[in-house]
Amino acid sequence: LGDRSEILFNLETIQAFASKLQKETLSGQTDLFGALVDAGISQPTIQLQAAPARHTDKERLMWERELLGLYISAHPLDNYDTYFSEQTVPLVEMTAGLDGKKMTIGGIVSSVRTIITKSGTKMAFVKIEDKLSETEVIVFPNLYEQVGSFLQQDAVIRASGKVNARDRDGNLVEDVKLIADEIQLVDDEELRRYESHGQKMAAPKPSRRLPQNRKKTSAETKTTAVKSKQPAVAVSLPKAEIVVQKLYVQVKQPNDQDQLIAIKKACTEHSGLQDMVLVLGDETKSAVKMPFKVDANDNLVGKLVKIVGEDCVVVK
Repeated sequence: LGDRSEILFNLETIQAFASKLQKETLSGQTDLFGALVDAGISQPTIQLQAAPARHTDKERLMWERELLGLYISAHPLDNYDTYFSEQTVPLVEMTAGLDGKKMTIGGIVSSVRTIITKSGTKMAFVKIEDKLSETEVIVFPNLYEQVGSFLQQDAVIRASGKVNARDRDGNLVEDVKLIADEIQLVDDEELRRYESHGQKMAAPKPSRRLPQNRKKTSAETKTTAVKSKQPAVAVSLPKAEIVVQKLYVQVKQPNDQDQLIAIKKACTEHSGLQDMVLVLGDETKSAVKMPFKVDANDNLVGKLVKIVGEDCVVVK
């Protein structure tokens, strides 16, 4: 199809050319070039002008994500592989077992949510993602004053801080976050200056013993004591095993944008709590975890089957 920058620069010319051909076809002057070819007449052509400026790879990738919900031609962190492997720990290794541990992570900012605290200062909840996973970085007011100016979508950052795997009641949860002490913008200039030393950064060792729940308050202890005076009834209940399934969708032709758009539309209509993994390619496959979650019900599965085929949709 040609270079995207050149196509965008000549978009009006292309639209006018297509409109002219359509009018000629409808008026009977041409039969989709068939009559012209048979008569030995040359087909109409279009001359595109060279674009004065080329769009960067980063801009093209942002267009792909905005339109399709994922990156197709490349990933914006491809050039950061060496830097992040040596200067950060992959997000998939930030687990609940590291609660309270110091850790350094990195990725591209996917969203920023700011709030005003009771004292009138700003803090932020920053979602970042690398090639395999995503997490949230909590930025308190003191740090936000220093780094808030560059905490924007699509910025690439490196964050150090303490792993937090506790809810408001102090109970251990799987939704792990990082409470940041330091955040650095990793721009193109920083990447050019970086000199690789060949040593990967190791994740901290998990704590051997983590308290699963917070201690009860005195009021709760008293309530428990009162309840314990009631006659005990022994009830044996089977333990329920909760298994959260994932939705896998194979796209055999990753360059089929119409198919990708249809998949995205179907998924946005069925948002939920289940992860979705897109498997791109037929013979050579690559898996991409989508940045959104879905409700993999029969309705959604049925829509996806119509788009990609029954053998390309699996919930497990």
